[in-house]
Amino acid sequence: MVTVRRLFVALLAAMVFVSSLTVVVTAQTASPVPDTGDLRVMTYNIKHGRGNDDCVNPTVSEGTIPNTECEVDLARTAEVIERSGASIVGLQEVDRYWARSGGVDQPAELSSLLGMNQCYGANLDHPADNHANEPHQYGVAILSDYPIIECTNTLLPTPEGWEQRGALSATIDIGGGQQILVINTHLQAGREGAQEEAARQRAEQLAALLELAEASDLPTIIMGDLNARPGDDELARIVDPTSGFTDVWSAVHGGDGGFTSPASPDAEPEARIDYIFVSAGLQVFGSEVVVDDLTRMASDHFPVVADLRLASPGATPVATPVG
Repeated sequence: MVTVRRLFVALLAAMVFVSSLTVVVTAQTASPVPDTGDLRVMTYNIKHGRGNDDCVNPTVSEGTIPNTECEVDLARTAEVIERSGASIVGLQEVDRYWARSGGVDQPAELSSLLGMNQCYGANLDHPADNHANEPHQYGVAILSDYPIIECTNTLLPTPEGWEQRGALSATIDIGGGQQILVINTHLQAGREGAQEEAARQRAEQLAALLELAEASDLPTIIMGDLNARPGDDELARIVDPTSGFTDVWSAVHGGDGGFTSPASPDAEPEARIDYIFVSAGLQVFGSEVVVDDLTRMASDHFPVVADLRLASPGATPVATPVG
């Protein structure tokens, strides 16, 4: 059973304002948590709660709406988040009202299970079709123990015929009169015979995302599934020291390790494609890929956590580990 960390959660009506490229949403808010000065953040591709269970999904006839996938267990996803101790979480591959995940509003359900505030960015927005008998969405979400002041989903450059990608930006009040900007994203995935085109899109999408970050003067966290390995050309702009961002894992551990994909109960991950980057306004105390019996089953990605603190002027990006 997932423990509820906030006893009083006030649910505000979600409002969505759509322009040609930007969706602005208000988010659920709750009472602020105590200001300790420390932040534990997480990025996690949850694969709509579908885990690695050995079960058999029912056969679905062509053109019919499928049943809930037997591997979907959103309470298990919530348990991963709860155990991590993260107070701000960026999630990718999050469903709203898809039949495959039980027709659940997953951001709202996770918010309820965890007692956290949430905001959601829909990158796919479908009418009723053979995936669900009601309108349904797919995208990314941010969960926060702290109040979410503003939340905006910006659709990133994506050619027709490819899955739309976006960047969900949340302004979060972390107490003590301080706010930070959190940007959560899921960049383009490759497809057979078109890997170079997918890499080109990721470079273009990351450039657009960095423009969003550069427009803010708040300390900024960029996190998500970037679908690229550390040495890939499309990440060159953000890993360059002139970007103003620090790759948390590399800062703490150097260039090796940090593998997050694929998560499996019986094999080790082979690729590092999930990242947390922080701006100069934040210090890094530690970072970890969470690999245990629970995360081996809960998704096809392992989550990444980082321990951060607002930096004082002139502070170095990596500080003495907490505790």
